[in-house]
Amino acid sequence: MSRGPGKWQRSIIAALIEMPAVWLRDLLPRSHSDAQHQALYRAARRLRDDGAIAIWPGGESNNRQLLIARPGFKVRPPKVPRRPLLDSLSRMRRASAAT
Repeated sequence: MSRGPGKWQRSIIAALIEMPAVWLRDLLPRSHSDAQHQALYRAARRLRDDGAIAIWPGGESNNRQLLIARPGFKVRPPKVPRRPLLDSLSRMRRASAAT
């Protein structure tokens, strides 16, 4: 019996509330373990299978990365922001919650 979405599924959903599409790898902490990496990708696959997100391969052929997006969103890989923008959004969100 499931107890609801896990930590990584909640972080994916929260990121897609902020932005319509993000690079999946950018949701990991800067220094992450292999287990965290695998758990994040497993959570993304589960959400995709449930129809909650869409996943596309992106990046260069020698460095494949996955883009995740809200269902129905048209993804344009060069226009999807990378980690620095996501970090600044997190800081802004924490600052607004503190006030």
